Amino acid sequence: MVEEMSAAVKIRMKVVRISEQDRGAKQKPKKPKVAPDAGANTEPSVVTLRAADLETFLDGGDRPAVLMVKPRSGPWSEVRALFAALSAKLSRFRFAVYNHEEDIDERLQVSAYPAFFLVAGGQQEPIPASSAEEIAAFVAARVHGRDPAQLRTKLYVGALGVLELEPHELEPVVLKDYEGNNRVWIVKYYAENCSACRSLKPELLRAAEEAETRPKCRGALRFAAVNADSALGPFRVASVPAILAIYAGRKVAEMEKLEGERILDWAQEQCSKRWTPTPSWQKTWPQDPMSDEGRNVSRWKELGQGTWFLLHSLAAGYPDQPSEADRMAVVALLGALGQLYPCPVCRRWLQDQLQEGPKADSRQSLSRWLCELHNQVNLDLGKGLHFCDTFRLDLKYMMQCSSSSQARWRDA
Repeated sequence: MVEEMSAAVKIRMKVVRISEQDRGAKQKPKKPKVAPDAGANTEPSVVTLRAADLETFLDGGDRPAVLMVKPRSGPWSEVRALFAALSAKLSRFRFAVYNHEEDIDERLQVSAYPAFFLVAGGQQEPIPASSAEEIAAFVAARVHGRDPAQLRTKLYVGALGVLELEPHELEPVVLKDYEGNNRVWIVKYYAENCSACRSLKPELLRAAEEAETRPKCRGALRFAAVNADSALGPFRVASVPAILAIYAGRKVAEMEKLEGERILDWAQEQCSKRWTPTPSWQKTWPQDPMSDEGRNVSRWKELGQGTWFLLHSLAAGYPDQPSEADRMAVVALLGALGQLYPCPVCRRWLQDQLQEGPKADSRQSLSRWLCELHNQVNLDLGKGLHFCDTFRLDLKYMMQCSSSSQARWRDA
Protein backbone atom coordinates (compact mmCIF):
# COMPACT_ATOMS: atom_id res chain seq x y z
CA MET A 1 0.00 0.00 0.00
CA VAL A 2 2.82 2.40 0.87
CA GLU A 3 4.72 1.57 -2.32
CA GLU A 4 1.69 2.24 -4.49
CA MET A 5 1.06 5.61 -2.86
CA SER A 6 4.74 6.56 -3.08
CA ALA A 7 4.68 5.88 -6.81
CA ALA A 8 1.62 8.09 -7.14
CA VAL A 9 3.31 11.16 -5.72
CA LYS A 10 6.73 10.85 -7.42
CA ILE A 11 7.53 13.17 -10.32
CA ARG A 12 10.10 11.80 -12.74
CA MET A 13 12.20 14.20 -14.78
CA LYS A 14 14.19 13.36 -17.91
CA VAL A 15 17.19 15.60 -18.76
CA VAL A 16 18.33 15.70 -22.38
CA ARG A 17 21.56 17.49 -23.40
CA ILE A 18 21.55 19.21 -26.81
CA SER A 19 24.20 21.24 -28.55
CA GLU A 20 23.96 24.94 -29.30
CA GLN A 21 23.86 24.06 -33.01
CA ASP A 22 20.81 21.88 -32.58
CA ARG A 23 19.13 24.21 -30.12
CA GLY A 24 17.76 26.49 -32.80
CA ALA A 25 16.31 23.56 -34.73
CA LYS A 26 14.65 22.12 -31.67
CA GLN A 27 13.18 25.38 -30.46
CA LYS A 28 9.68 26.07 -31.67
CA PRO A 29 7.97 29.42 -31.69
CA LYS A 30 6.07 29.94 -28.48
CA LYS A 31 2.33 29.92 -28.72
CA PRO A 32 0.63 32.97 -27.29
CA LYS A 33 -0.96 32.34 -23.92
CA VAL A 34 -4.73 32.20 -24.06
CA ALA A 35 -6.80 32.99 -21.01
CA PRO A 36 -8.91 30.03 -19.94
CA ASP A 37 -12.54 30.06 -20.94
CA ALA A 38 -14.60 31.48 -18.12
CA GLY A 39 -17.06 28.66 -18.58
CA ALA A 40 -14.44 25.90 -18.62
CA ASN A 41 -14.82 23.15 -16.04
CA THR A 42 -11.90 23.51 -13.61
CA GLU A 43 -13.41 21.32 -10.89
CA PRO A 44 -11.54 18.20 -9.78
CA SER A 45 -12.65 14.88 -11.21
CA VAL A 46 -14.84 13.24 -8.58
CA VAL A 47 -16.51 9.90 -9.30
CA THR A 48 -19.93 9.31 -7.77
CA LEU A 49 -20.14 5.60 -6.99
CA ARG A 50 -23.24 3.47 -7.14
CA ALA A 51 -23.73 0.52 -4.81
CA ALA A 52 -22.82 -1.87 -7.65
CA ASP A 53 -19.53 -0.01 -8.26
CA LEU A 54 -18.36 0.18 -4.66
CA GLU A 55 -16.82 -3.30 -4.34
CA THR A 56 -14.81 -2.90 -7.57
CA PHE A 57 -13.57 0.49 -6.43
CA LEU A 58 -12.42 -0.84 -3.06
CA ASP A 59 -10.59 -3.75 -4.66
CA GLY A 60 -8.09 -1.32 -6.14
CA GLY A 61 -7.13 0.70 -9.19
CA ASP A 62 -4.18 2.20 -10.98
CA ARG A 63 -3.87 5.03 -8.43
CA PRO A 64 -4.66 5.41 -4.72
CA ALA A 65 -7.86 7.24 -3.89
CA VAL A 66 -9.68 9.21 -1.22
CA LEU A 67 -13.27 8.01 -0.75
CA MET A 68 -15.94 10.11 0.92
CA VAL A 69 -19.05 8.40 2.32
CA LYS A 70 -21.93 10.75 3.02
CA PRO A 71 -25.73 10.70 3.27
CA ARG A 72 -27.52 11.27 -0.03
CA SER A 73 -29.01 14.52 1.27
CA GLY A 74 -25.60 16.10 1.96
CA PRO A 75 -24.86 19.44 0.20
CA TRP A 76 -22.88 18.88 -3.03
CA SER A 77 -21.41 22.40 -3.02
CA GLU A 78 -19.44 21.62 0.15
CA VAL A 79 -18.23 18.35 -1.38
CA ARG A 80 -16.95 20.16 -4.48
CA ALA A 81 -15.13 22.74 -2.35
CA LEU A 82 -13.45 20.07 -0.23
CA PHE A 83 -12.27 18.00 -3.18
CA ALA A 84 -11.07 21.13 -5.01
CA ALA A 85 -8.81 21.86 -2.03
CA LEU A 86 -7.71 18.22 -1.86
CA SER A 87 -6.87 17.99 -5.57
CA ALA A 88 -4.44 20.89 -5.16
CA LYS A 89 -2.58 18.95 -2.45
CA LEU A 90 -2.94 15.38 -3.80
CA SER A 91 -2.81 15.85 -7.55
CA ARG A 92 -2.04 12.18 -8.38
CA PHE A 93 -4.92 10.72 -6.35
CA ARG A 94 -8.38 9.67 -7.43
CA PHE A 95 -11.45 11.01 -5.63
CA ALA A 96 -14.82 9.37 -5.17
CA VAL A 97 -18.08 9.90 -3.30
CA TYR A 98 -20.52 7.25 -2.20
CA ASN A 99 -24.00 8.35 -1.11
CA HIS A 100 -24.75 5.90 1.65
CA GLU A 101 -28.35 4.91 2.17
CA GLU A 102 -28.59 1.46 3.73
CA ASP A 103 -26.29 -1.38 2.66
CA ILE A 104 -22.57 -0.72 2.51
CA ASP A 105 -19.52 -2.87 2.04
CA GLU A 106 -18.60 -4.50 5.37
CA ARG A 107 -15.02 -3.32 4.90
CA LEU A 108 -16.17 0.26 5.50
CA GLN A 109 -17.06 0.84 9.14
CA VAL A 110 -19.12 4.04 9.13
CA SER A 111 -20.47 5.41 12.41
CA ALA A 112 -20.86 9.11 11.49
CA TYR A 113 -20.95 11.30 8.40
CA PRO A 114 -19.09 12.40 6.43
CA ALA A 115 -16.57 9.55 6.62
CA PHE A 116 -13.31 9.44 4.64
CA PHE A 117 -11.19 6.46 3.61
CA LEU A 118 -7.78 6.03 2.02
CA VAL A 119 -8.07 3.31 -0.66
CA ALA A 120 -4.94 1.74 -2.13
CA GLY A 121 -3.76 -1.72 -3.10
CA GLY A 122 -7.09 -3.32 -2.27
CA GLN A 123 -6.95 -2.00 1.30
CA GLN A 124 -9.00 0.67 3.01
CA GLU A 125 -8.09 2.79 6.02
CA PRO A 126 -10.37 5.28 7.80
CA ILE A 127 -9.11 8.87 7.74
CA PRO A 128 -9.95 10.48 11.12
CA ALA A 129 -10.28 13.99 9.69
CA SER A 130 -12.84 16.28 8.09
CA SER A 131 -10.95 19.23 6.57
CA ALA A 132 -8.88 19.16 3.38
CA GLU A 133 -5.73 20.11 5.32
CA GLU A 134 -6.15 17.30 7.84
CA ILE A 135 -6.97 14.70 5.18
CA ALA A 136 -3.97 15.72 3.06
CA ALA A 137 -1.68 15.61 6.11
CA PHE A 138 -2.93 12.11 7.00
CA VAL A 139 -2.39 10.83 3.45
CA ALA A 140 1.07 12.45 3.23
CA ALA A 141 2.08 10.75 6.47
CA ARG A 142 1.00 7.38 5.10
CA VAL A 143 2.84 7.99 1.81
CA HIS A 144 6.09 8.73 3.65
CA GLY A 145 5.71 5.87 6.13
CA ARG A 146 5.01 8.05 9.17
CA ASP A 147 2.41 7.46 11.86
CA PRO A 148 -0.57 9.80 11.23
CA ALA A 149 -1.41 9.59 14.93
CA GLN A 150 1.64 11.76 15.57
CA LEU A 151 0.24 14.59 13.44
CA ARG A 152 -1.04 17.34 15.67
CA THR A 153 -2.04 20.91 14.98
CA LYS A 154 0.01 23.58 16.74
CA LEU A 155 -1.97 26.79 17.00
CA TYR A 156 0.82 29.04 18.21
CA VAL A 157 3.91 28.05 16.23
CA GLY A 158 5.61 31.29 15.12
CA ALA A 159 3.19 33.46 17.10
CA LEU A 160 4.75 36.53 18.69
CA GLY A 161 4.59 36.56 22.48
CA VAL A 162 3.19 33.03 22.97
CA LEU A 163 5.61 30.10 23.18
CA GLU A 164 4.29 26.79 21.76
CA LEU A 165 5.50 23.96 24.01
CA GLU A 166 5.32 20.19 23.93
CA PRO A 167 4.10 18.72 27.25
CA HIS A 168 7.55 17.31 28.02
CA GLU A 169 9.04 20.80 27.59
CA LEU A 170 7.08 22.27 30.51
CA GLU A 171 9.58 21.04 33.08
CA PRO A 172 12.84 22.43 31.56
CA VAL A 173 11.28 25.67 30.21
CA VAL A 174 8.55 26.67 32.67
CA LEU A 175 9.07 24.81 35.94
CA LYS A 176 12.80 24.79 36.56
CA ASP A 177 14.82 27.43 38.40
CA TYR A 178 17.30 29.01 35.99
CA GLU A 179 18.56 32.50 35.28
CA GLY A 180 15.88 34.63 33.68
CA ASN A 181 12.96 32.39 34.66
CA ASN A 182 11.67 34.40 37.62
CA ARG A 183 8.41 34.94 35.79
CA VAL A 184 4.75 34.13 36.17
CA TRP A 185 3.86 31.83 33.28
CA ILE A 186 0.37 31.94 31.80
CA VAL A 187 -0.09 28.55 30.11
CA LYS A 188 -3.06 27.71 27.91
CA TYR A 189 -4.03 24.08 27.29
CA TYR A 190 -5.95 23.48 24.06
CA ALA A 191 -7.06 20.69 21.71
CA GLU A 192 -7.22 20.52 17.92
CA ASN A 193 -10.97 20.04 17.48
CA CYS A 194 -12.00 22.50 20.19
CA SER A 195 -13.75 25.53 18.70
CA ALA A 196 -13.64 27.39 22.03
CA CYS A 197 -9.86 26.88 22.11
CA ARG A 198 -9.48 28.46 18.68
CA SER A 199 -11.76 31.37 19.53
CA LEU A 200 -9.49 32.30 22.46
CA LYS A 201 -6.35 32.44 20.30
CA PRO A 202 -6.64 36.14 19.23
CA GLU A 203 -7.26 37.21 22.82
CA LEU A 204 -4.27 35.29 24.16
CA LEU A 205 -2.03 36.82 21.49
CA ARG A 206 -3.35 40.28 22.28
CA ALA A 207 -2.80 39.74 26.01
CA ALA A 208 0.80 38.70 25.37
CA GLU A 209 1.40 41.76 23.19
CA GLU A 210 -0.19 44.27 25.55
CA ALA A 211 1.60 42.80 28.57
CA GLU A 212 4.86 44.17 27.16
CA THR A 213 3.46 47.70 26.87
CA ARG A 214 1.95 48.05 30.34
CA PRO A 215 4.26 49.05 33.20
CA LYS A 216 2.54 46.67 35.62
CA CYS A 217 4.51 43.38 35.72
CA ARG A 218 6.40 44.26 32.56
CA GLY A 219 9.00 41.56 31.94
CA ALA A 220 7.61 39.36 34.73
CA LEU A 221 4.89 37.70 32.63
CA ARG A 222 5.37 35.04 29.97
CA PHE A 223 2.74 33.26 27.88
CA ALA A 224 2.81 29.68 26.53
CA ALA A 225 0.46 27.14 24.96
CA VAL A 226 0.34 23.33 25.09
CA ASN A 227 -1.56 20.99 22.76
CA ALA A 228 -3.30 18.66 25.23
CA ASP A 229 -4.12 16.04 22.58
CA SER A 230 -0.77 14.35 23.27
CA ALA A 231 -0.38 14.65 27.05
CA LEU A 232 -0.95 17.15 29.82
CA GLY A 233 2.42 17.30 31.51
CA PRO A 234 2.48 17.38 35.33
CA PHE A 235 -0.77 19.33 35.78
CA ARG A 236 -4.29 17.90 35.57
CA VAL A 237 -6.95 19.94 33.78
CA ALA A 238 -10.53 18.70 33.70
CA SER A 239 -11.28 20.09 30.24
CA VAL A 240 -9.95 22.36 27.51
CA PRO A 241 -9.52 25.19 26.99
CA ALA A 242 -7.81 25.77 30.34
CA ILE A 243 -5.52 28.64 31.36
CA LEU A 244 -3.13 28.15 34.30
CA ALA A 245 -0.84 30.51 36.16
CA ILE A 246 2.46 28.80 37.04
CA TYR A 247 5.15 30.36 39.23
CA ALA A 248 8.33 29.01 40.76
CA GLY A 249 7.52 25.49 39.61
CA ARG A 250 3.98 25.46 41.02
CA LYS A 251 0.49 25.79 39.59
CA VAL A 252 -0.77 28.78 41.57
CA ALA A 253 -4.15 29.43 39.90
CA GLU A 254 -6.52 28.38 37.10
CA MET A 255 -8.71 30.91 35.32
CA GLU A 256 -12.34 30.11 36.09
CA LYS A 257 -14.32 32.17 33.56
CA LEU A 258 -12.55 31.98 30.21
CA GLU A 259 -13.51 35.33 28.77
CA GLY A 260 -10.97 36.57 26.23
CA GLU A 261 -10.99 40.21 27.27
CA ARG A 262 -10.15 39.24 30.87
CA ILE A 263 -7.01 37.21 30.14
CA LEU A 264 -4.53 40.07 30.53
CA ASP A 265 -6.23 41.50 33.65
CA TRP A 266 -6.27 38.03 35.23
CA ALA A 267 -2.62 37.44 34.29
CA GLN A 268 -1.50 40.76 35.79
CA GLU A 269 -3.53 40.07 38.93
CA GLN A 270 -1.72 36.75 39.37
CA CYS A 271 1.64 38.41 38.74
CA SER A 272 1.03 41.15 41.29
CA LYS A 273 -0.12 38.62 43.85
CA ARG A 274 2.59 35.98 43.33
CA TRP A 275 5.79 37.54 42.04
CA THR A 276 8.69 38.10 44.45
CA PRO A 277 12.40 38.87 43.82
CA THR A 278 13.49 35.68 45.62
CA PRO A 279 10.88 32.92 45.18
CA SER A 280 11.06 29.52 46.80
CA TRP A 281 11.18 27.03 43.95
CA GLN A 282 9.51 23.64 43.91
CA LYS A 283 12.13 21.06 42.92
CA THR A 284 10.01 17.98 42.09
CA TRP A 285 6.77 17.54 40.20
CA PRO A 286 4.16 14.80 40.00
CA GLN A 287 4.15 12.44 37.04
CA ASP A 288 1.75 13.29 34.25
CA PRO A 289 -1.57 12.05 35.70
CA MET A 290 -2.87 11.33 32.21
CA SER A 291 0.18 9.55 30.83
CA ASP A 292 1.26 6.95 33.41
CA GLU A 293 4.14 5.92 31.15
CA GLY A 294 2.35 6.13 27.87
CA ARG A 295 -1.33 6.82 28.53
CA ASN A 296 -2.51 10.29 27.54
CA VAL A 297 -5.46 12.60 27.20
CA SER A 298 -7.28 10.10 24.99
CA ARG A 299 -8.65 8.71 28.28
CA TRP A 300 -10.91 11.76 28.39
CA LYS A 301 -12.10 11.00 24.87
CA GLU A 302 -12.84 7.44 25.95
CA LEU A 303 -14.86 8.78 28.87
CA GLY A 304 -16.96 10.92 26.54
CA GLN A 305 -17.52 8.10 24.05
CA GLY A 306 -18.40 5.68 26.84
CA THR A 307 -20.87 8.14 28.37
CA TRP A 308 -22.65 8.66 25.06
CA PHE A 309 -22.77 4.89 24.47
CA LEU A 310 -24.34 4.41 27.90
CA LEU A 311 -26.98 7.09 27.30
CA HIS A 312 -27.90 5.87 23.81
CA SER A 313 -28.10 2.25 25.03
CA LEU A 314 -30.32 3.22 27.96
CA ALA A 315 -32.62 5.09 25.58
CA ALA A 316 -32.78 2.08 23.23
CA GLY A 317 -33.96 -0.08 26.14
CA TYR A 318 -36.34 2.54 27.57
CA PRO A 319 -40.01 1.47 27.67
CA ASP A 320 -42.32 2.45 24.82
CA GLN A 321 -44.85 3.50 27.46
CA PRO A 322 -42.75 4.53 30.47
CA SER A 323 -44.15 4.85 33.97
CA GLU A 324 -43.75 7.97 36.05
CA ALA A 325 -40.94 6.20 37.93
CA ASP A 326 -39.15 5.58 34.60
CA ARG A 327 -39.40 9.24 33.64
CA MET A 328 -38.16 10.39 37.03
CA ALA A 329 -35.20 7.99 36.80
CA VAL A 330 -34.14 9.51 33.47
CA VAL A 331 -34.40 13.03 34.88
CA ALA A 332 -32.38 12.00 37.96
CA LEU A 333 -29.67 10.30 35.87
CA LEU A 334 -29.17 13.27 33.55
CA GLY A 335 -29.37 15.67 36.47
CA ALA A 336 -26.59 13.74 38.23
CA LEU A 337 -24.40 13.99 35.12
CA GLY A 338 -25.08 17.73 34.97
CA GLN A 339 -24.04 18.02 38.60
CA LEU A 340 -21.12 15.57 38.87
CA TYR A 341 -19.64 14.88 35.41
CA PRO A 342 -15.84 15.48 35.70
CA CYS A 343 -15.75 18.09 32.92
CA PRO A 344 -16.85 21.57 34.06
CA VAL A 345 -17.60 22.83 30.55
CA CYS A 346 -19.64 19.70 29.78
CA ARG A 347 -21.54 20.03 33.08
CA ARG A 348 -22.54 23.63 32.44
CA TRP A 349 -23.60 22.85 28.88
CA LEU A 350 -25.72 19.87 29.97
CA GLN A 351 -27.33 21.93 32.73
CA ASP A 352 -28.42 24.47 30.09
CA GLN A 353 -29.91 21.70 27.92
CA LEU A 354 -31.85 20.33 30.89
CA GLN A 355 -33.65 23.60 31.60
CA GLU A 356 -36.68 22.31 29.69
CA GLY A 357 -36.12 18.72 30.78
CA PRO A 358 -35.44 15.61 28.64
CA LYS A 359 -38.11 14.33 26.25
CA ALA A 360 -38.80 11.06 28.04
CA ASP A 361 -42.45 10.36 27.09
CA SER A 362 -41.48 7.31 24.99
CA ARG A 363 -38.50 5.29 23.83
CA GLN A 364 -38.57 6.99 20.43
CA SER A 365 -38.70 10.52 21.83
CA LEU A 366 -35.87 9.92 24.33
CA SER A 367 -33.65 8.24 21.70
CA ARG A 368 -34.14 11.10 19.24
CA TRP A 369 -33.63 13.78 21.92
CA LEU A 370 -30.32 12.26 23.03
CA CYS A 371 -29.17 11.81 19.41
CA GLU A 372 -29.90 15.47 18.62
CA LEU A 373 -28.08 16.45 21.81
CA HIS A 374 -25.08 14.36 20.69
CA ASN A 375 -25.13 16.05 17.28
CA GLN A 376 -25.03 19.50 18.91
CA VAL A 377 -21.78 18.48 20.62
CA ASN A 378 -20.36 17.05 17.39
CA LEU A 379 -21.18 20.26 15.50
CA ASP A 380 -19.26 22.27 18.09
CA LEU A 381 -16.28 19.88 17.84
CA GLY A 382 -16.32 19.78 14.04
CA LYS A 383 -17.21 16.07 13.93
CA GLY A 384 -19.66 14.19 11.71
CA LEU A 385 -23.35 13.92 12.58
CA HIS A 386 -25.36 10.80 13.46
CA PHE A 387 -28.63 9.72 11.87
CA CYS A 388 -31.37 10.20 14.47
CA ASP A 389 -34.09 7.93 13.09
CA THR A 390 -35.14 5.20 15.50
CA PHE A 391 -34.39 2.37 13.07
CA ARG A 392 -30.67 3.19 12.78
CA LEU A 393 -30.35 3.98 16.49
CA ASP A 394 -31.91 0.62 17.39
CA LEU A 395 -29.55 -1.22 15.05
CA LYS A 396 -26.59 0.30 16.82
CA TYR A 397 -27.65 0.41 20.46
CA MET A 398 -30.42 -2.15 21.07
CA MET A 399 -28.57 -5.28 22.15
CA GLN A 400 -28.26 -7.84 24.89
CA CYS A 401 -25.34 -7.49 27.29
CA SER A 402 -23.68 -10.61 25.88
CA SER A 403 -23.61 -9.17 22.35
CA SER A 404 -21.80 -5.96 23.24
CA SER A 405 -18.15 -5.74 22.26
CA GLN A 406 -15.11 -3.57 22.54
CA ALA A 407 -15.70 -2.45 18.98
CA ARG A 408 -19.09 -1.05 19.95
CA TRP A 409 -17.45 1.05 22.64
CA ARG A 410 -14.74 2.32 20.33
CA ASP A 411 -17.18 3.23 17.57
CA ALA A 412 -19.81 4.86 19.81
